[in-house]
Order: sequence, then structure tokens, then C-alpha cells
Amino acid sequence: MRGCWLQLSTNRRMNALEIIATLTGQGFTKDMYQSLRQGVNWDAQPVEGWLAHAVYFDDSGGIHMTNMWRSIDHMQNGFATRLGPVMRQIGIPPPHGEVHETFNLSVFQTN
Repeated sequence: MRGCWLQLSTNRRMNALEIIATLTGQGFTKDMYQSLRQGVNWDAQPVEGWLAHAVYFDDSGGIHMTNMWRSIDHMQNGFATRLGPVMRQIGIPPPHGEVHETFNLSVFQTN
């Protein structure tokens, strides 16, 4: 991903309809995460092509995120135009990540 602030490794050519990006990092605090969420405002103004997001913090304070995107191009554009600028402004260290083609996606609705 040349030209992208976030450095990710890909498992192979990304021609899939959807991709999954798993990101981890240290020094990316809960307060920074809340500032990022507010600054990007993805709940009210979704980032184009960003389909799903889940995050947790481990016992040492490390962040772990799983994101699903419509395509690698959508992800790169989302980081270039919305996420990356706010992350840099806040001072969030770039997390490490991997990108994989989605093999299967199941969304379950519970009663």
C-alpha cells in the first residue's frame, strides 16, 4: 500500500468484493480512540466503503481492531481522507495490520 500512512501487509492480490483488515498497536489509548471516533464522526457520517468495525483493548492496553471494507481501494481512501488525518492530528501511532480477502461473511440477527 504505497503512499498510505498505515502500513499493512496483504495476503495476496486484493480482488475480493470485501476485505478484512486486522490492526493492532500499543500506545493507542482508549481516550485516543474516543477522540478518533468523535473526530472522524463515522457513526453519523459513515466512511465510504467501511462496512463493519469491532475494537477491544487487551490487559496491557494494546488495541485490536477488525474492520471490513468493500475493497482495498475503499480502505486506502478512507485512511487517506478521513481516518489518517485525524489519527495524525491526535498523535495516534500507526497500528500494524494485515489485510485478507473475505472468504465468508455471516451476519446473525438475534431476538
